[in-house]
Amino acid sequence: MSDIASRLGMDVPKLTGRAQERIREIIPYAGTRNPVDITGQTLNDPSLVEKCLDILIEEDVCDIIVIYMAMATQSPALAEIFMEIFRNIRAKHPEVPIVAGVYAEGECRRELEDLGYIVSREPTRAVGIAASLLNFGRSFAADMPPATIPGNGVIVPSETLNEVAAKKHLAAAGIPVVVETLVKSGAEAAAAVEALGQPAAMKLVSPDIPHKSEIGGVMLKVGPEDAAASYETLCERGRKHKPDAAIEGVVVAPMIDGGVETILGVKRDPVFGPVVVFGLGGVFVEVLQDVTRRLAPFGVEEALEMIREIKGYPLLEGVRGGPVADVDTLAEALSRLSVLAYENRDRIDSIDINPFLVLPEGQGAFAVDALIVPREDS
Repeated sequence: MSDIASRLGMDVPKLTGRAQERIREIIPYAGTRNPVDITGQTLNDPSLVEKCLDILIEEDVCDIIVIYMAMATQSPALAEIFMEIFRNIRAKHPEVPIVAGVYAEGECRRELEDLGYIVSREPTRAVGIAASLLNFGRSFAADMPPATIPGNGVIVPSETLNEVAAKKHLAAAGIPVVVETLVKSGAEAAAAVEALGQPAAMKLVSPDIPHKSEIGGVMLKVGPEDAAASYETLCERGRKHKPDAAIEGVVVAPMIDGGVETILGVKRDPVFGPVVVFGLGGVFVEVLQDVTRRLAPFGVEEALEMIREIKGYPLLEGVRGGPVADVDTLAEALSRLSVLAYENRDRIDSIDINPFLVLPEGQGAFAVDALIVPREDS
């Protein structure tokens, strides 16, 4: 729980000497630094929970308290005793935010929530809830209103944009994209790959087929001699997948080796407006679910906080002697995406940049694929 709290940007402060001394007076062998561990002795003397919480609150060391009690409220012999402790704490300290990591359902859970506790069965999830509250508080208390973040003046059209058009708008907003060429025949494809002077990536372009990798709509390491045939193969796969799809051509781009695949995205929340999402990208994003979110817009410093929050952040720091990724360019792109989303908050439903490839430090980062979907009522 402590590790998760630190990873999510919360301080886990060492308790003051006075606070630790007061806890040891009631249970001498407790762990008192923070986290505070008053051991399984609470099953023999449940009053220790209330006494310890009183000390933590009275000493005013922390802004929020996460307590983990596992199945305590499920014990027929102890459930009512522990519930009475929860009631007592709320009666004495009605305003203190407390997340209760405890297995509670039905009437027991409803009472805890009515008392003002946030309830979660799983302890690290309870810490995550506390971190979310912290982030909300920071957002509401921020001194910088949205108008103080420089805009880019890019207006997104009212129709769904294929990846070529989407990346042109992203580039205009200051988000780096891979240089590419849209071709409409096998001959044009061969010429474009020949002009690159290196192996190419070729991708089908169709507004009706947003996820091309799922239908084999991407071919990698294509040479000039294979480009024309690859063009025909990609178009055929698109027509086979969706016969009435509008095939607008194939995009040819240089192969980029190395780097860390991330995802940058925006989803419009009906209450809060555009929410920016960041996490590990590529085909694994739906499997790993390692993402973090912020309300748009925000600056580079907030973007850096987002990047550091994901569990996969060590991949960007360099693993087993690997290169450190260009996190500064990534943070700048996240910030610029948030501004683009905010300025088009009444026009877009979502933006999906996956993958956004982050190269080693000093080499930049690039949007490899992108999709912009407008609001239906815009």
